[in-house]
Amino acid sequence: MRAKNDCTFVCRRVLPLILVVTVFATYFNAHIKLCEEVKCERGSVECDESAVQPVKSSNTYCVTTSASSGTIQVHEELCYSPKKSDTNALNVRPFKGRHKGQSAVLLCTGPTLDEYTHEQFDKENRHVITVGVNSVIFTEVVQSYGLDYYFLQDTGRDSTGVGLSVSDNAFYKRVEEYTNFRPRIQTFYGLFRMRHIGPTDEETNAAAAVRYESEYPACSELVPLVADIGRYTFGGSCSVVMSALQFLLYTGVSSIKLVGCDVTIGAYAGGKAMSAPRSNVELLRMWKLVPDFIARYYPQVLIEVIRPVGLTGIDFNLSSRDGANLCE
Repeated sequence: MRAKNDCTFVCRRVLPLILVVTVFATYFNAHIKLCEEVKCERGSVECDESAVQPVKSSNTYCVTTSASSGTIQVHEELCYSPKKSDTNALNVRPFKGRHKGQSAVLLCTGPTLDEYTHEQFDKENRHVITVGVNSVIFTEVVQSYGLDYYFLQDTGRDSTGVGLSVSDNAFYKRVEEYTNFRPRIQTFYGLFRMRHIGPTDEETNAAAAVRYESEYPACSELVPLVADIGRYTFGGSCSVVMSALQFLLYTGVSSIKLVGCDVTIGAYAGGKAMSAPRSNVELLRMWKLVPDFIARYYPQVLIEVIRPVGLTGIDFNLSSRDGANLCE
Protein backbone atom coordinates (compact mmCIF):
# COMPACT_ATOMS: atom_id res chain seq x y z
CA MET A 1 0.00 0.00 0.00
CA ARG A 2 2.85 2.39 0.85
CA ALA A 3 4.51 1.75 -2.55
CA LYS A 4 1.24 2.62 -4.24
CA ASN A 5 0.98 5.87 -2.26
CA ASP A 6 4.59 6.73 -3.16
CA CYS A 7 3.82 6.24 -6.85
CA THR A 8 0.73 8.41 -6.56
CA PHE A 9 2.80 11.17 -4.92
CA VAL A 10 5.41 11.02 -7.69
CA CYS A 11 2.82 11.03 -10.46
CA ARG A 12 0.79 13.89 -8.99
CA ARG A 13 3.56 16.13 -7.66
CA VAL A 14 6.97 15.35 -9.16
CA LEU A 15 6.11 14.62 -12.78
CA PRO A 16 4.23 17.93 -13.31
CA LEU A 17 7.20 19.75 -11.76
CA ILE A 18 9.57 17.99 -14.17
CA LEU A 19 7.31 18.94 -17.07
CA VAL A 20 7.28 22.62 -16.02
CA VAL A 21 11.08 22.67 -15.70
CA THR A 22 11.48 21.05 -19.13
CA VAL A 23 9.15 23.55 -20.81
CA PHE A 24 10.90 26.48 -19.11
CA ALA A 25 14.35 25.19 -20.12
CA THR A 26 13.23 24.78 -23.73
CA TYR A 27 11.84 28.32 -23.79
CA PHE A 28 14.94 29.74 -22.08
CA ASN A 29 17.32 28.08 -24.54
CA ALA A 30 15.25 29.26 -27.50
CA HIS A 31 15.21 32.80 -26.11
CA ILE A 32 18.99 32.77 -25.55
CA LYS A 33 19.51 31.55 -29.13
CA LEU A 34 17.26 34.29 -30.48
CA CYS A 35 19.10 36.93 -28.44
CA GLU A 36 22.46 35.71 -29.69
CA GLU A 37 21.19 35.95 -33.28
CA VAL A 38 19.96 39.50 -32.65
CA LYS A 39 23.26 40.50 -31.06
CA CYS A 40 25.06 38.86 -33.94
CA GLU A 41 23.04 40.89 -36.43
CA ARG A 42 23.87 44.07 -34.51
CA GLY A 43 27.57 43.22 -34.58
CA SER A 44 27.92 43.06 -30.78
CA VAL A 45 29.13 39.44 -30.72
CA GLU A 46 31.15 37.23 -33.02
CA CYS A 47 29.04 34.70 -34.84
CA ASP A 48 28.82 32.48 -37.83
CA GLU A 49 27.83 34.41 -40.97
CA SER A 50 25.09 31.92 -41.77
CA ALA A 51 23.28 33.01 -38.60
CA VAL A 52 22.40 36.38 -40.10
CA GLN A 53 21.75 35.34 -43.69
CA PRO A 54 18.14 34.85 -44.76
CA VAL A 55 17.19 31.20 -45.12
CA LYS A 56 15.57 30.77 -48.49
CA SER A 57 14.35 27.72 -50.33
CA SER A 58 14.80 29.38 -53.74
CA ASN A 59 16.31 32.38 -55.45
CA THR A 60 13.00 34.27 -55.47
CA TYR A 61 12.98 37.71 -53.84
CA CYS A 62 9.68 39.26 -52.82
CA VAL A 63 8.52 42.61 -51.47
CA THR A 64 5.12 44.04 -50.64
CA THR A 65 3.67 46.84 -52.75
CA SER A 66 0.84 49.09 -51.62
CA ALA A 67 -1.70 51.05 -53.60
CA SER A 68 -4.78 53.03 -52.64
CA SER A 69 -8.13 52.50 -54.30
CA GLY A 70 -10.41 55.11 -52.83
CA THR A 71 -10.47 54.47 -49.10
CA ILE A 72 -9.11 50.93 -49.50
CA GLN A 73 -5.38 50.17 -49.19
CA VAL A 74 -4.39 47.24 -51.39
CA HIS A 75 -1.25 45.24 -50.60
CA GLU A 76 0.27 42.85 -53.13
CA GLU A 77 3.43 40.78 -53.18
CA LEU A 78 5.89 41.47 -56.00
CA CYS A 79 8.45 38.74 -56.66
CA TYR A 80 11.50 38.35 -58.87
CA SER A 81 13.61 35.29 -59.69
CA PRO A 82 17.00 36.49 -60.97
CA LYS A 83 19.17 34.44 -63.29
CA LYS A 84 22.56 33.09 -62.30
CA SER A 85 25.42 35.35 -63.34
CA ASP A 86 28.96 34.18 -64.00
CA THR A 87 29.96 37.83 -64.24
CA ASN A 88 28.79 38.58 -60.72
CA ALA A 89 30.27 35.37 -59.36
CA LEU A 90 33.64 36.53 -60.67
CA ASN A 91 33.50 40.27 -59.92
CA VAL A 92 31.01 40.80 -57.08
CA ARG A 93 31.22 37.72 -54.86
CA PRO A 94 34.74 38.57 -53.58
CA PHE A 95 33.23 41.61 -51.82
CA LYS A 96 30.70 39.64 -49.78
CA GLY A 97 30.93 40.72 -46.14
CA ARG A 98 34.11 42.69 -46.80
CA HIS A 99 32.95 45.70 -44.75
CA LYS A 100 31.03 43.87 -42.05
CA GLY A 101 29.93 46.22 -39.28
CA GLN A 102 31.25 49.39 -40.90
CA SER A 103 29.28 52.55 -41.66
CA ALA A 104 28.72 53.67 -45.24
CA VAL A 105 27.54 56.65 -47.27
CA LEU A 106 25.80 56.35 -50.64
CA LEU A 107 26.20 59.51 -52.72
CA CYS A 108 23.49 60.20 -55.31
CA THR A 109 23.52 63.07 -57.83
CA GLY A 110 20.73 65.26 -56.41
CA PRO A 111 21.33 68.96 -55.53
CA THR A 112 21.33 68.37 -51.76
CA LEU A 113 24.66 66.60 -52.18
CA ASP A 114 26.20 70.09 -52.46
CA GLU A 115 25.08 70.78 -48.87
CA TYR A 116 26.64 67.63 -47.43
CA THR A 117 29.67 67.73 -45.13
CA HIS A 118 31.46 64.40 -45.13
CA GLU A 119 33.00 62.79 -42.06
CA GLN A 120 35.65 60.26 -42.96
CA PHE A 121 35.50 58.31 -39.68
CA ASP A 122 32.64 57.05 -37.54
CA LYS A 123 32.29 57.21 -33.74
CA GLU A 124 34.54 54.15 -33.37
CA ASN A 125 37.18 55.88 -35.53
CA ARG A 126 36.64 53.45 -38.38
CA HIS A 127 36.79 54.54 -42.01
CA VAL A 128 33.35 55.31 -43.46
CA ILE A 129 32.85 53.47 -46.75
CA THR A 130 31.78 55.77 -49.60
CA VAL A 131 30.01 54.73 -52.79
CA GLY A 132 29.12 57.17 -55.56
CA VAL A 133 27.23 56.96 -58.83
CA ASN A 134 27.32 58.70 -62.19
CA SER A 135 28.28 62.39 -62.17
CA VAL A 136 29.11 62.62 -58.45
CA ILE A 137 32.76 62.42 -59.49
CA PHE A 138 32.52 66.07 -60.56
CA THR A 139 31.18 67.32 -57.21
CA GLU A 140 33.17 69.06 -54.50
CA VAL A 141 32.69 66.34 -51.90
CA VAL A 142 34.15 63.65 -54.17
CA GLN A 143 36.90 65.92 -55.43
CA SER A 144 37.87 66.52 -51.79
CA TYR A 145 37.46 63.07 -50.27
CA GLY A 146 37.36 60.62 -53.16
CA LEU A 147 35.31 57.40 -53.18
CA ASP A 148 35.87 53.82 -52.18
CA TYR A 149 33.57 52.45 -54.89
CA TYR A 150 32.08 53.94 -58.04
CA PHE A 151 29.07 52.67 -60.03
CA LEU A 152 27.95 53.61 -63.56
CA GLN A 153 25.57 51.81 -65.88
CA ASP A 154 24.09 54.41 -68.26
CA THR A 155 26.33 56.23 -70.74
CA GLY A 156 23.57 58.65 -71.77
CA ARG A 157 23.95 57.69 -75.43
CA ASP A 158 20.34 56.51 -75.53
CA SER A 159 18.31 59.66 -76.28
CA THR A 160 15.14 58.06 -74.87
CA GLY A 161 16.58 57.88 -71.36
CA VAL A 162 16.31 60.36 -68.52
CA GLY A 163 18.83 61.87 -66.15
CA LEU A 164 22.34 61.60 -67.56
CA SER A 165 21.10 61.47 -71.16
CA VAL A 166 20.13 65.17 -70.98
CA SER A 167 22.96 66.33 -68.72
CA ASP A 168 26.17 68.09 -69.70
CA ASN A 169 27.85 65.54 -67.45
CA ALA A 170 26.63 62.56 -69.44
CA PHE A 171 29.26 59.85 -69.77
CA TYR A 172 29.40 60.02 -73.55
CA LYS A 173 30.18 63.75 -73.40
CA ARG A 174 33.09 63.35 -70.95
CA VAL A 175 34.33 59.82 -71.56
CA GLU A 176 37.99 60.50 -70.82
CA GLU A 177 37.24 62.20 -67.50
CA TYR A 178 35.05 59.31 -66.43
CA THR A 179 37.52 56.61 -67.43
CA ASN A 180 40.37 58.50 -65.74
CA PHE A 181 38.57 58.56 -62.38
CA ARG A 182 39.91 56.08 -59.85
CA PRO A 183 38.19 55.23 -56.55
CA ARG A 184 40.26 53.77 -53.73
CA ILE A 185 38.98 50.24 -54.17
CA GLN A 186 36.96 49.51 -57.32
CA THR A 187 34.97 50.92 -60.26
CA PHE A 188 31.93 48.94 -61.42
CA TYR A 189 30.35 49.39 -64.86
CA GLY A 190 26.93 47.87 -65.50
CA LEU A 191 26.11 45.20 -68.05
CA PHE A 192 22.49 44.53 -69.01
CA ARG A 193 21.24 41.31 -70.58
CA MET A 194 18.03 42.75 -71.97
CA ARG A 195 19.18 46.13 -73.29
CA HIS A 196 22.78 47.12 -72.83
CA ILE A 197 23.16 50.89 -72.37
CA GLY A 198 26.43 50.93 -70.43
CA PRO A 199 30.04 51.64 -71.36
CA THR A 200 31.75 49.58 -74.04
CA ASP A 201 34.38 46.95 -73.28
CA GLU A 202 37.10 49.38 -74.40
CA GLU A 203 35.80 52.07 -72.02
CA THR A 204 35.54 49.53 -69.21
CA ASN A 205 39.16 48.51 -69.69
CA ALA A 206 40.30 52.15 -69.86
CA ALA A 207 38.64 52.81 -66.49
CA ALA A 208 40.15 49.68 -64.89
CA ALA A 209 36.53 48.80 -64.13
CA VAL A 210 34.87 45.43 -63.68
CA ARG A 211 31.41 44.48 -64.81
CA TYR A 212 28.33 43.71 -62.75
CA GLU A 213 25.27 42.23 -64.40
CA SER A 214 21.57 43.13 -64.25
CA GLU A 215 18.61 42.33 -66.44
CA TYR A 216 16.30 45.37 -66.31
CA PRO A 217 17.62 48.92 -66.75
CA ALA A 218 14.24 50.51 -67.46
CA CYS A 219 11.75 52.11 -65.08
CA SER A 220 8.70 50.63 -66.77
CA GLU A 221 8.94 47.34 -64.88
CA LEU A 222 9.41 47.37 -61.12
CA VAL A 223 11.93 44.75 -60.06
CA PRO A 224 12.65 43.85 -56.41
CA LEU A 225 16.22 44.06 -55.17
CA VAL A 226 18.34 40.91 -54.80
CA ALA A 227 20.37 39.86 -51.75
CA ASP A 228 22.72 37.26 -53.26
CA ILE A 229 24.19 39.44 -56.02
CA GLY A 230 27.37 37.39 -55.95
CA ARG A 231 25.44 34.52 -57.52
CA TYR A 232 22.57 36.13 -59.40
CA THR A 233 21.93 39.20 -61.52
CA PHE A 234 21.26 42.44 -59.64
CA GLY A 235 17.64 43.41 -59.08
CA GLY A 236 16.15 46.89 -59.03
CA SER A 237 15.14 49.16 -61.86
CA CYS A 238 15.18 52.79 -62.95
CA SER A 239 18.50 53.90 -61.43
CA VAL A 240 22.12 52.92 -60.88
CA VAL A 241 21.65 53.87 -57.22
CA MET A 242 19.71 50.61 -56.74
CA SER A 243 22.74 48.64 -57.91
CA ALA A 244 25.05 50.59 -55.60
CA LEU A 245 22.67 50.05 -52.67
CA GLN A 246 22.49 46.29 -53.24
CA PHE A 247 26.28 46.16 -53.35
CA LEU A 248 26.68 48.08 -50.08
CA LEU A 249 24.25 45.76 -48.31
CA TYR A 250 26.11 42.75 -49.72
CA THR A 251 29.40 43.99 -48.24
CA GLY A 252 27.94 43.70 -44.75
CA VAL A 253 27.81 47.32 -43.62
CA SER A 254 25.74 48.02 -40.52
CA SER A 255 24.42 51.46 -41.50
CA ILE A 256 24.01 53.53 -44.66
CA LYS A 257 23.50 57.26 -45.08
CA LEU A 258 21.68 58.26 -48.28
CA VAL A 259 22.96 61.62 -49.52
CA GLY A 260 21.73 63.54 -52.56
CA CYS A 261 19.06 60.92 -53.25
CA ASP A 262 16.52 63.62 -54.04
CA VAL A 263 14.47 61.65 -56.61
CA THR A 264 14.21 64.67 -58.92
CA ILE A 265 14.66 65.28 -62.63
CA GLY A 266 16.23 68.42 -64.05
CA ALA A 267 18.62 69.40 -61.26
CA TYR A 268 21.93 67.85 -60.27
CA ALA A 269 24.67 68.38 -57.72
CA GLY A 270 27.62 70.45 -58.85
CA GLY A 271 25.80 72.42 -61.51
CA LYS A 272 22.91 74.68 -62.43
CA ALA A 273 19.43 73.29 -62.84
CA MET A 274 18.71 72.60 -66.50
CA SER A 275 14.98 73.01 -65.97
CA ALA A 276 12.50 73.36 -63.15
CA PRO A 277 13.16 70.29 -60.97
CA ARG A 278 10.30 67.82 -60.82
CA SER A 279 9.76 64.58 -58.99
CA ASN A 280 10.94 61.38 -60.65
CA VAL A 281 7.74 59.45 -60.05
CA GLU A 282 8.97 56.15 -61.49
CA LEU A 283 12.14 56.16 -59.41
CA LEU A 284 10.10 57.00 -56.30
CA ARG A 285 8.00 53.87 -56.94
CA MET A 286 11.22 51.86 -56.91
CA TRP A 287 12.46 53.49 -53.70
CA LYS A 288 9.21 52.56 -51.95
CA LEU A 289 10.08 48.88 -52.43
CA VAL A 290 13.37 49.24 -50.57
CA PRO A 291 12.17 49.34 -46.91
CA ASP A 292 10.39 45.99 -47.16
CA PHE A 293 13.41 44.41 -48.88
CA ILE A 294 15.74 45.61 -46.11
CA ALA A 295 13.32 44.45 -43.39
CA ARG A 296 13.18 40.98 -44.94
CA TYR A 297 16.76 40.39 -46.01
CA TYR A 298 18.94 42.88 -44.06
CA PRO A 299 16.99 43.66 -40.86
CA GLN A 300 20.17 44.55 -38.96
CA VAL A 301 21.05 47.48 -41.28
CA LEU A 302 19.98 51.02 -40.37
CA ILE A 303 19.25 53.57 -43.12
CA GLU A 304 19.41 57.34 -42.64
CA VAL A 305 18.34 59.86 -45.27
CA ILE A 306 20.31 63.12 -45.16
CA ARG A 307 18.25 66.18 -46.15
CA PRO A 308 15.35 64.15 -47.55
CA VAL A 309 13.52 65.65 -50.49
CA GLY A 310 11.75 63.02 -52.58
CA LEU A 311 12.28 60.35 -49.91
CA THR A 312 10.44 62.26 -47.18
CA GLY A 313 8.00 60.03 -45.34
CA ILE A 314 9.57 56.70 -46.33
CA ASP A 315 10.45 54.62 -43.25
CA PHE A 316 13.51 52.57 -44.21
CA ASN A 317 13.90 50.97 -40.77
CA LEU A 318 10.77 48.87 -40.47
CA SER A 319 12.55 45.98 -38.75
CA SER A 320 13.74 48.20 -35.89
CA ARG A 321 10.16 49.09 -34.95
CA ASP A 322 9.31 45.58 -33.67
CA GLY A 323 11.16 43.82 -30.90
CA ALA A 324 14.03 46.30 -30.91
CA ASN A 325 14.66 45.87 -27.16
CA LEU A 326 13.89 42.17 -26.94
CA CYS A 327 17.35 41.14 -25.75
CA GLU A 328 18.62 44.29 -24.01
